[in-house]
Amino acid sequence: MRALEDLLNEVRDRESRRYLEEAVRAYQVGAFRAAIVATWIAVAFDLIGKIRQLAATGDAAASDFTRRLDPAIANNSSNQLLTIERNLLKEAQETFEFIEYREFMELERLRTDRHVCAHPAFVRPSEAFEPPPELVRAHIATAVDAVLSKGPTPGKRAIDRFVAEIKRDSFPYSLDDLTPYLRDRYFEPGKSSLRRGLAELIVKNCLDGDANETDPRVTRRYAFAARALERIGPGLLADALSNVVTRREQGPGLTDDEFLRFTANLGDMPLAWQALPESSHARVYEVLKSAGVQKLVDHDIFTRQLTAEVKEVVDTRLPELDDRQLAEVIGQAPDLRFVQTAIDALRKSPTYEDADRNMETLALPLAPVMTAEHVRAVLAGVKENQQVRMASRMPPLLVQFFDRTQPTFTDCYSDWFDLADWLVDTAPHRASDSYYAYPDLWARVHGR
Repeated sequence: MRALEDLLNEVRDRESRRYLEEAVRAYQVGAFRAAIVATWIAVAFDLIGKIRQLAATGDAAASDFTRRLDPAIANNSSNQLLTIERNLLKEAQETFEFIEYREFMELERLRTDRHVCAHPAFVRPSEAFEPPPELVRAHIATAVDAVLSKGPTPGKRAIDRFVAEIKRDSFPYSLDDLTPYLRDRYFEPGKSSLRRGLAELIVKNCLDGDANETDPRVTRRYAFAARALERIGPGLLADALSNVVTRREQGPGLTDDEFLRFTANLGDMPLAWQALPESSHARVYEVLKSAGVQKLVDHDIFTRQLTAEVKEVVDTRLPELDDRQLAEVIGQAPDLRFVQTAIDALRKSPTYEDADRNMETLALPLAPVMTAEHVRAVLAGVKENQQVRMASRMPPLLVQFFDRTQPTFTDCYSDWFDLADWLVDTAPHRASDSYYAYPDLWARVHGR
């Protein structure tokens, strides 16, 4: 049994806590009927406060409630106020989804006991209510667990709000920002039904995103939400994965596209692989080995964080990427894994146009992550392939490459000096100031 002080500390609203403190003080001196009355007052006050908060956000049902309540208060209309109080729990459960049906039944018992305690003259003398202390503590605990510790987060409306928010550019993208945002706004104040529903919604969108014509950026946000949920409640995520992934695979079975989306959006999470039946892991690997490489690009699979086993399978497909596909992958995430493939493509460029494009879309985006050895390989490619050396846009592109690889300059300075001088020596007509003598690069290198 939890201490009363601990229960008080769980009450979110300061004013609601004051009312519950009255109930606790009454309980402590043995005034059990007064404790039950005060507990109901705290619940009613808190529920109405939550409805007012929703009304302030523009919620239509909450605004309608306050339009009925405020005139009744202003006019001291006792009958209307009694009707509102009589239906308060029903509206909290059915209209606003603050409480679940089981909690509704427990709170309805509290409301009934409150009437008997508040109006002892209206019952038969032989039926006078003497509440035992255990019942009073149970009512206080129910009040806290069902209402007073929760925020104004109705179930379906909260999910609708989440779906709207995740589509906005203001939705937190950093995992460190997203985790407290989801915890404080949805998962801590929400009822268990909301938490389950929202967790399953997140997992479903990780599997179905683009199949439902969802913007790929939004699908990626659902994937980040799954990682935030893993921090907030790994057990809740495990249950959601079981209810969605396990049941779907054990039922009709996941399609090849669903396996690809599973890999892209959940493939780095051990909990997700645990939810997928062990016998199905081989099917995922086979899809990753046999699917058209463009499909892997379209699902961003080359750039996603993956478990070591899956990453090994995916990396075997890297050599199948053509230059344009590789550029698309690098555009998604410049990663050291792609550097050697990009350098090889640049050095083998068959035309001037290919050389310009490969430098611009492959080498330049990866320049900041290149090692000194990588930089030397690029410079060697300029020397060994005339299509690279004489490409029409290569002189300014190579200046950009020089600027972006500055962290390696100390290790590569002699290579840059050699290249700059070589470009002057091999310039058409040996004109040191001609475009293909790379004068801007020469000045940059020698001025460094």
